[in-house]
Amino acid sequence: MFRDYVEKLGDETQSDIEEEAEREKRLAADAAIAARQREVEAELGDKLRERDLESERHRMQEHQERFNALLVDLVKSAEATWHETRRILRKDERYAECDLLDKEKKESAFNEHIRNLEKKRREAFFAVLDEHPKITTQTRWKDARRIIQDEEETFSKVASNSERKVERDYRDWQELRHDNAVREFKDLLKETKIITYKSKKMIEENEQHLKDILAVLEVRSMLVYFLFSDLICYV
Repeated sequence: MFRDYVEKLGDETQSDIEEEAEREKRLAADAAIAARQREVEAELGDKLRERDLESERHRMQEHQERFNALLVDLVKSAEATWHETRRILRKDERYAECDLLDKEKKESAFNEHIRNLEKKRREAFFAVLDEHPKITTQTRWKDARRIIQDEEETFSKVASNSERKVERDYRDWQELRHDNAVREFKDLLKETKIITYKSKKMIEENEQHLKDILAVLEVRSMLVYFLFSDLICYV
């Protein structure tokens, strides 16, 4: 009888061990499922947060584009100031559709718009100077100023309202065109085999050599002639 009890006890102990093992397996499985659920929830949370951020960025971009469109429609002159422009913008009903932009962002967009307008104005001013029959890169500023003032219809849309700016733009144009002419002329010199390191000495000995060079280059402009003469001095 005792033996039967011991054997039965052994069976129950083994059964308990197996049951405990099964229970631990179930608990581990449940824990794994719970952990995975937390991971999924975290991933969904990250995705939801990223989606919210993307939506916010998209809305910000829309407001930025609306404000830029306002600037294009209402600000045509590079002479405009932020103080006066802000009052004009506030009167437009579309201004309320740009509320996501704070004051700093709006002013920054305005400054960028003004820089673009100024760049286009200067390019247009340079183009008018390039085509003007009475103005060359050798024209002195006081003579150019008189022409610009006399021909208001020609220059009113491309010249700044500030005479100081007009003078600065004019001198920038002179320098730019002069540098371009020098660079292009140097390129011509490199492509012309008749010009060598002996050219300076040959020109000093025989003026005809300079005429031959000019004939080969087919140079007709006195400006280019003077540029070439200046370059020869440094050979």
